[in-house]
Amino acid sequence: MNEFLERIINLRGLNYDQLIQQSVEHQLEAIHQAVPDSDQLETDLTGMCKVLASNIQAELHQAGIQARLLDFSEIADVDHWSLIVERADGGYIIDPSYQQFCTQPGRVMRNHQRFFDQKLANPSIADNLKTQGYHKATQQDLADYLASFEIQS
Repeated sequence: MNEFLERIINLRGLNYDQLIQQSVEHQLEAIHQAVPDSDQLETDLTGMCKVLASNIQAELHQAGIQARLLDFSEIADVDHWSLIVERADGGYIIDPSYQQFCTQPGRVMRNHQRFFDQKLANPSIADNLKTQGYHKATQQDLADYLASFEIQS
């Protein structure tokens, strides 16, 4: 049933993996060209999440892919933006700057006792977000990712 639904929804036969990968790579390249001095741009892209998410969303929209922009300040005590692409068979989490919330020497998370990657039941989510900028996700992965932003006392 999911395959049938997917064919109806994706009549254009878009290659979601390829288009999302290309958009993420294109926008990361654009950020690095705009800020060529690496001292000004941390390797984890802290502070660039809204720019990246908005630009990737616009690029995907032009390609025919609907991506929902998530503002975590509305659902958690975190100033962060990312994208979710929902599909019948799961979806995609697009978050090239997730690394800023991952375990790093010498960094402490404000208002949080643990880094977000330490809260994930599926560690491949953080691995894929850090290396690719996106993760092809099951419904459980989406729930796990969203839960990683919750404040735990």
